[in-house]
Amino acid sequence: MLHLTKYVLTFVVGLVSAIIFQLLNIPIPWLLGPIVATFVLQLFTPIELKWNGHLRDAGIILVSLVLGGFFTADIFASIPHYIVPLLILNLVLIGFSLLLSWITAKACGINFMTALVSSVPGGLSQLILFAEEKEAVNLPVVTYFHVVRVFLVVSLVPLIMSASATGITIANDAPIMSLSVIILIILGYIAMQVAKLLRLPVAALLGPLILVICLNVFQVEHAIIQVELLQLAQILVGCHIGLSLKREDLQLSKRILIMGAVSAISLIGMTMLTGYIFSKLDEISYETAFLSLAPGGLDQMSLIALNVGGDVALVTLFQLFRILVILLIVLPIMNITIK
Repeated sequence: MLHLTKYVLTFVVGLVSAIIFQLLNIPIPWLLGPIVATFVLQLFTPIELKWNGHLRDAGIILVSLVLGGFFTADIFASIPHYIVPLLILNLVLIGFSLLLSWITAKACGINFMTALVSSVPGGLSQLILFAEEKEAVNLPVVTYFHVVRVFLVVSLVPLIMSASATGITIANDAPIMSLSVIILIILGYIAMQVAKLLRLPVAALLGPLILVICLNVFQVEHAIIQVELLQLAQILVGCHIGLSLKREDLQLSKRILIMGAVSAISLIGMTMLTGYIFSKLDEISYETAFLSLAPGGLDQMSLIALNVGGDVALVTLFQLFRILVILLIVLPIMNITIK
């Protein structure tokens, strides 16, 4: 019962903060409100909040059921055109992270391999799992760097993109909740479980996403997730992100704490530059290019694209491409290097 009370309190904090942020016209209020409020309360007050990955997955399932509707035959046909510039720009970002690794190792007095795993831009869960298997890598430092990076990216990127934010628009008069919506959500949950069995990255996003794409390809009619459920989804995800940085994560040296934030902000700055180059090379919007390369999570960047008017399908595909670069190129190289 005590745990349930903490869950309810966390949700209420997320809901109230989202409403306040909306009244204050702060960008992406339903995501940023819960992130900021839960983060502040957890770190700077004695109030105990509690959340878990299942609630976060529920939010991601709702988001991915919407994202699937943005994928068209034209999107898939355009993929070959983007592969070379995407690969080059991702390698540039990885090269920049190598420079950051060297600076971090020198500034913080940690070994280069720990600094390297801490600085690679992407694949939060994959890189932390990788660090757990390597004795030469300091796991608390790696965890802090990646968690603070995701937190800052998700918090700052909406503010950077706020000038062009158009909000979520779904043209549909269907009820918020109906039998068809419930069935679609259940199918989305089953699709997530299948994706986990297949060991797909970010299964809560890719499973339901692939489900909706298949339904659309075979012209199977299905329910549409309404804005109100998307707002609920953002609260569920935002509370998870806000509580991801815990007090114990900050029990590191001041140099490491500062360098974690500096590294994240540096990567955001570099992404702004590469995003600008990408937008000029391929004549896509800056919002789409920036979010495609941003060193945040696949699910969070797709959700932000949904809010600020970026090309949701392209952002999702490009972020997935970055994860594949990390998994297929970067991690194998680091695995050979780190004995």
